[in-house]
Amino acid sequence: MRIINYIYWLPQNDTTYRYGSRIDAYDNQVIHFENEWMAPGRAMITWYSTVNYQASRFVPQLPILRGGVEYRIKAKYIAKPADSVMLRIIFYDIQGEIIDQKITHGYQLNFTYPYAATRYEVQLINGGCRSITFWRLELTHASTEQTGNLMFYTPKKSMPNSQSTLCCCAHLERQ
Repeated sequence: MRIINYIYWLPQNDTTYRYGSRIDAYDNQVIHFENEWMAPGRAMITWYSTVNYQASRFVPQLPILRGGVEYRIKAKYIAKPADSVMLRIIFYDIQGEIIDQKITHGYQLNFTYPYAATRYEVQLINGGCRSITFWRLELTHASTEQTGNLMFYTPKKSMPNSQSTLCCCAHLERQ
């Protein structure tokens, strides 16, 4: 069974771009972010895999990943105008130097975590976005398949005396 990590946009997160922004938080962990004057190329929010708790007073929201393993990150959001948000992942080595980064204009990005990486961060980048309604990020192994609003893992090999059904690894999307 594969694990799906859900990453939410916490309204108290200090890494949210706040200058001139209107941020509405709803009970079901949905965030509505509006800023018509934000410059393109700026990060609306950044999530970290490691943080200095004493300086920031919040815990990392991203899971620890294994080097050489292929992962998939998928964003659940509605942006206005459409296709105006980019998803970026930045990988750092032990010295804090950027060793690689991946960026996409789409909702989904497959990547292999570098062996030399010790931490990473995920950002939603403004590409002319005026408002976004954000549900969550879903981070899982690339071999995990999605069917409808549920994500499933399909075993590669069938084991003797085992069922050949799919295992549900997530709950229905709350919208």
